[in-house]
Amino acid sequence: MLQLSKIADLDIQLIDGDRGENYPSRDEFYENEYCLFLDANNITSNGFDFSTTHFITKEKDSKLRNGKLQRNDIVIMTRGSVGNIAFYDNSIMYSNIRINSGMLIIRCGKSISPLNVYYQFKSPIVLKQINDFMSGSVQKQLPVSILKEIKIFTCSKNNANFLKLIDDKIALNNKTNTELENMAKTIYDYWFSQFDFPDKNSHPYKTSGGQMVYNEILKREIPAGWEVKRLGDVCEIVLGGTPSTDKDEYWNGNIPWLNSGEVAEFPIINAEKTVTELGIKDSATELVPAGTVTLSITRHLRPSILTMDACINQSVVGIKENDIFSKNFLYPFIASKINHYMMLRTGAQQPHINKETVDDTLVCIPSTVVLENYNKEVGSIYERIILNAKETKQLTMLRDYLLPLLMNGQIEVK
Repeated sequence: MLQLSKIADLDIQLIDGDRGENYPSRDEFYENEYCLFLDANNITSNGFDFSTTHFITKEKDSKLRNGKLQRNDIVIMTRGSVGNIAFYDNSIMYSNIRINSGMLIIRCGKSISPLNVYYQFKSPIVLKQINDFMSGSVQKQLPVSILKEIKIFTCSKNNANFLKLIDDKIALNNKTNTELENMAKTIYDYWFSQFDFPDKNSHPYKTSGGQMVYNEILKREIPAGWEVKRLGDVCEIVLGGTPSTDKDEYWNGNIPWLNSGEVAEFPIINAEKTVTELGIKDSATELVPAGTVTLSITRHLRPSILTMDACINQSVVGIKENDIFSKNFLYPFIASKINHYMMLRTGAQQPHINKETVDDTLVCIPSTVVLENYNKEVGSIYERIILNAKETKQLTMLRDYLLPLLMNGQIEVK
């Protein structure tokens, strides 16, 4: 078994950001400029997330002293989501990045593998130390003085490189799924927002002069022969519930049960909790089949697709597939309505919409032929997204299982 060593005793620097008078104010951030200035949303439990970014100018960057990243630096959250960590290797597209006041840089010397240290900080061995140091603290934070006391193993680079291969595949799957979802959304918009689905001659319908008719309900033109109805009149929409937490016989069964946070994942491939058949029978929860489109109706509304039969709680509605509308149509349709739903939310403490809001959503019903052709076009895209997500889940479980064994030297990659 390898020996543990304190960070303070190793060739590792802990670098804080510049918190002085030159620290950028909100009005000094830009959408696209010289240096990316990280915020808490950019550092997740799975590394960097650049879905939202803000930048500072080159001039502002030059006035700041500490806190500029170098390749192979590690960034760790020291306030807020304490312990979230990211590795700044050559795969990151931004050449100039600075940390904010709630982060620290971990910079390894030549004798220490930064990749090894990165995975050490993701392992249960280090995470437990962080939790132990912070237990009892009113404000959860990880100052340099505590970070120096963290103990890690110093093992071979090969083990960390093996874990990096798994993470690279996970990142590739996630990137591919984002691109596939965008592709499917573009097709949906082209067919059902712009009405340029292929006509019988494979030409774009509206652009090629296809007949359009003004619809009084939608106050816009739609293709001739299409109808407009309430979603609740053409699909079964259900609201979930929660079995009593006081009855053990309702829980730990073989039926997945999802809360509103879990249905924010796309697609949904697992649930943390399970219920029994008795729990379903004696409560308001709903068992909905795989292929159901789910929507959290509280706070940030996010639709998703179920990949397994599951129950949902009272903050989730399920829109079930039928012979006319498949998940391939219902998912992007609901996604296109999120901005509208957000404006209809009520409640100060927990903004939400009601199931009736979803029921009353107006849907323009295409012809059967158009829907069949659309499903042929995008069906394989959504199936690939689901397969990639399931593979990512398996890889994540494998990585998390191997990580502590590789990091403490119990097993070795040859």
